[in-house]
Amino acid sequence: MLPYGVDEAEVRTLTSTDIVTKEKLAYLEDPQPNFLTYGPKNRREFLNFLKWGG
Repeated sequence: MLPYGVDEAEVRTLTSTDIVTKEKLAYLEDPQPNFLTYGPKNRREFLNFLKWGG
């Protein structure tokens, strides 16, 4: 019995050319995480931000 009536081989065939799969493979080949964040990072920076009218 197939769950939801979907064949596993068919799903693998359709998702192998999916844009999400391509992006995942591209990231695995050259991972360059971006940890850039905006705004205050801690309480002191937040209070200073408020003091300056933010």
